[in-house]
Amino acid sequence: MTTSTTLNTTYQDIFKTENGKTYLSALPKLEKITSGQSFLYRQNGAPSMVIDIRLTNDIDAAYLQQSVYKSLQRYPYLTSQLVEKDANYYLSKNDRPLIVAETDQLRALGSDEVNQHLIDVTFSEKTIFIAYHHAIADGRGIMPFVETLLYYYLGYKSNTWPEIEHINLSDDTMSEDEMLEPLENLESQPISETNKMPDLNHRGYQLLETKGQDATKSSYRCRNYYGASNSKSLS
Repeated sequence: MTTSTTLNTTYQDIFKTENGKTYLSALPKLEKITSGQSFLYRQNGAPSMVIDIRLTNDIDAAYLQQSVYKSLQRYPYLTSQLVEKDANYYLSKNDRPLIVAETDQLRALGSDEVNQHLIDVTFSEKTIFIAYHHAIADGRGIMPFVETLLYYYLGYKSNTWPEIEHINLSDDTMSEDEMLEPLENLESQPISETNKMPDLNHRGYQLLETKGQDATKSSYRCRNYYGASNSKSLS
């Protein structure tokens, strides 16, 4: 009980940080879920994308949990849960803690097993698994969190804290734009000569429906739509 209470207290501290306050103030302004909507209607719960990180030593559960909470101070919106209202889904604050677990089986995102979180961090022997739902981040959007998590985990393990360019730390300021719904304006756009289906560019990598939406290029929820210029690397 003491461990559980401590974990919950530490989790609640995330929302007391400046980034946490920014997240809470932005929540009422967020639009309904459009990107990732297709992932909501599946049998047996919400499917997840998974990143597995293989290290050379067995994973330390305490350091991993500490690293998760430290990283979430920079990305508090990754603690969100989905709520349904009038057949639409919205992101909402989740008061239940995000707790890592040792298992080689992926847990169902959005279920009571993970306290209804849309992201889950588990481990088995030398491997860390980070599962996430597309409604909260896409592949490129989740990578900054992964980099921050690894930075803190390896830092706690080795007690060394090198300066690494482009890695966001817990007290770095987040932007509300990271939480933007990139596809929120699609339905409201009337068909006209200016937004007809463009000619296919066979060398392009951009989805047609997002072409020209410069206002949401910083969104972490659909970063893949905007090309490699937003990506970061640990190298």
